[in-house]
Amino acid sequence: MNHNNWIEGETGLLYLTDWDDAIIADRAFDLAMVVYSYVDEVDWEEWFSHYGIRFTSELHYRMHWYAIAQTVLTLYGEQNGVARAEGLTVLRELLDEADERTQ
Repeated sequence: MNHNNWIEGETGLLYLTDWDDAIIADRAFDLAMVVYSYVDEVDWEEWFSHYGIRFTSELHYRMHWYAIAQTVLTLYGEQNGVARAEGLTVLRELLDEADERTQ
């Protein structure tokens, strides 16, 4: 995220925009990296109520797999060894969580 991704509305509300990778997709695709990166999981339900949708286990499931996919894609292009190691740690955590859900 950077300052160019924020738009202030006429009422003073801030809106996050990002057109770099614009695609027609499941909204969970975009939401996944935002909430996984910037919102504590204990606050997700409240965050989603402000966003205007109900946080369900099905939405959580979809977001989780999109977060895994996006992490893999990020790792694929990462050249920095330290950043790659950090990304692998995140990927392990996401996969462990997915594994816990299936047990």
